[in-house]
Amino acid sequence: MNCKVVYATMTGHSRKIAESIAERLEAVAYNVKNQDCEVMNEDLLVICAGIYGGKIKPELEAWLENLDGGQVKNALIIMSSVSHNYEQVRIKDILSEKGVTLAGEKDVQGSFLFMKFGRPNKNDINEAADYAEEIYNKLK
Repeated sequence: MNCKVVYATMTGHSRKIAESIAERLEAVAYNVKNQDCEVMNEDLLVICAGIYGGKIKPELEAWLENLDGGQVKNALIIMSSVSHNYEQVRIKDILSEKGVTLAGEKDVQGSFLFMKFGRPNKNDINEAADYAEEIYNKLK
């Protein structure tokens, strides 16, 4: 099964989560800002997104807007945030507009400065990887 993991991060938390998921799924984690992460016939696209002030990073939104939905069957969204304020998060809307099926979504506790310091921790990251592996195995 073809699987790609992408992320955008300000603090490095989404990178850690994406790399853990990629290792578990024997895939590669791509930073949408720094690397060419073109999707080609993906059965599962895992999107790891840090949420800042209720929004995703602009480079992730731009990458999603340019995504060829015909190249992705299913998507899994893993969001990391301090406040869990997802009112303005457009990931699901963009994927829906492109005809990509949402296979699941998971919320991971994040931190910023001194708020929720130490999160996501190893347990949080492992829970995200477990969830991604569960979705992956269901789609096989």
